[in-house]
Amino acid sequence: MKSRILVVLVPIGILAAVAALAIAFGGPSYPPPISSINNPFKNLDYSDMPAASHFVARDGTTLAFRAYPTTDGANQGSVVLVHGSSARSSSMHVLAKAFTAAAYTAYALDIRGTANPALGGTSPTSVSWKTTSKTLYVPSSLRSPQR
Repeated sequence: MKSRILVVLVPIGILAAVAALAIAFGGPSYPPPISSINNPFKNLDYSDMPAASHFVARDGTTLAFRAYPTTDGANQGSVVLVHGSSARSSSMHVLAKAFTAAAYTAYALDIRGTANPALGGTSPTSVSWKTTSKTLYVPSSLRSPQR
């Protein structure tokens, strides 16, 4: 019987001692703040980034994108760049320039709910996440000519 009492009381005593020490010495400290996912983009040169272009989607929403045409006239095709959930088309700038240098036309999209409203995008609070179609609509101004 005494051993059963000890089996219960010893862990309770250890937990009470740990709790008392945590209270006495302030417990664990707060972790350091997490750096922003956008920090790597802060020191990039955006001086040659093209202005945002816009088109009106079938539901009437104005959406923004950035077009990076090839500079030497050679075009091996087109690439559509889609940013992550906390980014914008500007975060695709370096990658778009790399594709352009490799003779691909690149289009960096501002996905609904992430674009800068000042550029004609939609704010996260005004977006309806319901879609009307599973098919991606590409406006004729963005389509590559058929080969």
